[in-house]
Amino acid sequence: MLQNKDAPITTGTSDGLKTVHAWHPGRNMLFMTVLASFAETEIMKHNYDNVYIAGGWMQLTESGTYPDNSEAFVNSCFSMFKFGTLIGTRLKPLYGLCDLMKSDQMYIYKYFNALDLYSMTISCDRPKIMIGEAHDERIPCNCSKDGKPACGSGALSYWACKMLGIDDMKLRNFYHVDDKNYKLFEPAHLKENKILEKNIFNIIDRIHFPEDKLEILKEKAKSMKS
Repeated sequence: MLQNKDAPITTGTSDGLKTVHAWHPGRNMLFMTVLASFAETEIMKHNYDNVYIAGGWMQLTESGTYPDNSEAFVNSCFSMFKFGTLIGTRLKPLYGLCDLMKSDQMYIYKYFNALDLYSMTISCDRPKIMIGEAHDERIPCNCSKDGKPACGSGALSYWACKMLGIDDMKLRNFYHVDDKNYKLFEPAHLKENKILEKNIFNIIDRIHFPEDKLEILKEKAKSMKS
């Protein structure tokens, strides 16, 4: 679906939220290799003790979907980096979000007034680069139909936002698809428009960061609350 514009989009429908038809060959493997190259450069340039790679896809909503979202995949990459780079074990994984749901991530954005950062993201199985008003402006856009996402990746983000009373469609850039066969599946419990109550400190406690960094985050959260 990501590399063939004529492939039918079935993700996010009643036929299945995710499918290997939306798989792009070597996607996260390529990302990890590029990140390892950057890390190797930084360590060699600055002689850092360690450089960490963190993947936003390493969270509970995503990690059970594809094998290259799993901890086993990440560990196998780092085994390769040990012998395929000059930095050995100085490159390390940071499983910061591995115990969070996507709605937890969205709550962090919302709580810390950082939704403007989220607005720059793409979650789409058929994204497009659109030309902006300025001729040289390129705008990455998610797909949509009838005011809602039109693919499984977009649906996951849309649902996570909806649980928290956030309108994803007003935050990010979308383009309309003329796909007569596409019908977005909507979970019954989301149709009730109930707002999910979350506790920011409970979420922070589940983030896999060093304790001193978590304390900084908690102090920031307290200041936001006051």
